[in-house]
Amino acid sequence: MGDFDNIGKLMHLPLENIASGEPIAESEFIVNAAAEAIIHSDGRNWLPIIVKETNDYKYQVVSNQFVYVAAQQAHLERAWCIVIDSEPKNIEQAKILAREVTPKVNLNTASRDTILAALRYLVAEPGSALKELNVIAATNKLELAN
Repeated sequence: MGDFDNIGKLMHLPLENIASGEPIAESEFIVNAAAEAIIHSDGRNWLPIIVKETNDYKYQVVSNQFVYVAAQQAHLERAWCIVIDSEPKNIEQAKILAREVTPKVNLNTASRDTILAALRYLVAEPGSALKELNVIAATNKLELAN
């Protein structure tokens, strides 16, 4: 791969050099509206795409896939990206910060407050199967379990 002096830099990369990441589950209406917003901002995506280098001058989206799809829909030749190193922990962090994945909690080591907060989050999620869960009782049982 190329030199890794680009890690952490904001770069204006050709979209043709960027491979898609995971598919998005966003409506066509939202994608089109985002593309229009990019076009009306003189073709600038003010929220950068997070990419990793896969080969010399070749990249893959690891986070902000929605921005990548909107940039494609806007027919941009180049998009603003931040290059991160491809360590799994860094990719996971980018996805957590972009709210693309839910953080994991190790119940063996988590504090009571963390367990309580995680359960409250899960119960509050739309369509959650845990809507009827007594969060306090569940937290108490998890805290006492080995």
